[in-house]
Amino acid sequence: MVLFPQLQNLSMNMARKIKKTKELKKHILIALEDTKSSKFYIQTLLKDKSIVPHIVFAKHIGTDPKSVLSAIGKFEKENPKIKYDKAWLVIDKDSFSKDNFKGTIETARQKDICVAYSNECYELWLLLHFKNVTAYKTRDEIRKELNIEFQNNFGFKYDKSEKHVYGMLIDRQEDAIKRAQKLIENLLKLNEKLDPYNDNPSTKMHLLVECLNNLYE
Repeated sequence: MVLFPQLQNLSMNMARKIKKTKELKKHILIALEDTKSSKFYIQTLLKDKSIVPHIVFAKHIGTDPKSVLSAIGKFEKENPKIKYDKAWLVIDKDSFSKDNFKGTIETARQKDICVAYSNECYELWLLLHFKNVTAYKTRDEIRKELNIEFQNNFGFKYDKSEKHVYGMLIDRQEDAIKRAQKLIENLLKLNEKLDPYNDNPSTKMHLLVECLNNLYE
């Protein structure tokens, strides 16, 4: 016999509300510059680490850096109930203007948003899984070298639509992180601070990967 059914119903409603709130709580919001290569890599990493429920992606609205940053604001307006601890942008320099690329990075930092940028392109991060990259390289040169590495190691050329790149490269990830760190360290030895727009080659993809790995650990 329930003596106070009203209190019991209130308690159950509160429990459901708390559960709902927890389900809407995310650790990280990620906005990507593309819908294939980097997204496939990150999505597979999340599955591998069993942290999919803790990550949410902003809806893709454009490939240029400013659009990627705008996707964060758009997500917040459209999903006010979804809370997260940290936001990340994944952007490439490509052929975007200094204002678009470096300006976006500076704006993001002012908003306490982390930026995993790559100069020249995201494929630099993948190429670092195979070897050191220290000299200036164009996007075409990076992709050409990546094609050679994929052909030599897997028997086929790199394809942005390949969904299993993370699994193919996971045994090399630690080396890629060290090489990316070394790139940043060397740039800081040459200059007082980093200049993302002119620092070619450079990438901070490893910081996002480490962040996700640490979330798992």
